[in-house]
Amino acid sequence: MKWSITQLKKYQNEPFTFDKEIDMKYLIDRVDELIDISPIKVTGDVQVRMHEIIVNLDINGVLTLPCARTLKPVELPFDTTSVEIFELDEFSESNNDDDELRHKLEGGMINLLPIIEELVILEKPLQVFAEGSEDISMAGDGWEVIGEDQIESTEDSEQETEKKVDPRLQKLQQFFDDEK
Repeated sequence: MKWSITQLKKYQNEPFTFDKEIDMKYLIDRVDELIDISPIKVTGDVQVRMHEIIVNLDINGVLTLPCARTLKPVELPFDTTSVEIFELDEFSESNNDDDELRHKLEGGMINLLPIIEELVILEKPLQVFAEGSEDISMAGDGWEVIGEDQIESTEDSEQETEKKVDPRLQKLQQFFDDEK
């Protein structure tokens, strides 16, 4: 997904279209909680203008992530689009540092791979849930899941148990009472 400016200038009057499939399995080692990633299909077109090159991207694939409740693999399809602008002139009239979609050329080449990697990583949500994961057990041998509203009531009962003295330590309590 790398083209030189001279290659693209041949398409100055008409858009240059592309349709590629990229294997990004190497992202599994770089991205936390990513179990698998399907080959990424990238389609789009490149339009060469006087001072800029506009790239329209459509990226789709499938990310496999662990369920936040059960850790079972969940396949998450995604489809995202983006418009990326590469400036041909070093000092163009629209030189905004704030515009994240504008890129500088590197050695007279347009390399879309880092942009595609970033867009794929941004598609990964913080949590995914498998179908039926809400039906999992909320208690087990010596444990149970409680909600936020139950936390206050358990804290109150813990304080009450702290006030009660263990009968085995009752004599020790009397020892400290005698010192006062």
